[in-house]
Amino acid sequence: MIAQEERELRRVFDHLGSYRQKKKLVATIAACKERRQRLEVGRNNPEVSPLLNEKGAKMTRDEVEDEIRKLDQTLEKAVADQTALQSSSSGSSRVIKNEDLYEAIKALGKVCSKKEISDMIWEADENLDGVVDWEELRAMFNRNLLDKTELEPANLFNVVQFMTYDKKNCGVITADDTMAILFARYGQSQLEMRMKQLFGDSDELSFVDYLERVGTQRRSNVEARARA
Repeated sequence: MIAQEERELRRVFDHLGSYRQKKKLVATIAACKERRQRLEVGRNNPEVSPLLNEKGAKMTRDEVEDEIRKLDQTLEKAVADQTALQSSSSGSSRVIKNEDLYEAIKALGKVCSKKEISDMIWEADENLDGVVDWEELRAMFNRNLLDKTELEPANLFNVVQFMTYDKKNCGVITADDTMAILFARYGQSQLEMRMKQLFGDSDELSFVDYLERVGTQRRSNVEARARA
């Protein structure tokens, strides 16, 4: 594995580790801020932007202030939890769980079954503890890079490889996103061929299209080897 790939792989690992918890915290913080802003507008302009309580009655100023205090407490805790997660991103306790992988893949546009997720975790889970740590992810990635037989399980590898290209976590990669790594891995002599294999006549690939493309290529390689 080249140094650039390892850096990108580490970024992906940090992104996937505790993904579900981080996603929930982001949603909580956003919801609290939005509600707090709405309350402040209503408090400062009660006639223009009236606020209603759970019973549908107009909120009193005391009710508004009380809810703002509760929101601030929730927001403070969520931000503290988020900071703690970020500060521990390089620690040995960071792992990728089934729910993290499921949510991250879903965010890229694909919904997997529980079995599909479990199978992907299994591909890297060398100590069979049900989660994937950094060393396990790194070893899995290396095994697939070195595999010449097409027999190494590659579903998790394909997901992670896409994520190494997709630095913006937007679910779409372009030729420019992949060129540097493909050049470093295969050299100038194979670059054009590898790019053509991956992108065909397109300039970009969605996550789902990418998985289909590399899956088709893998099956073609296996069939060609069987005929040889």
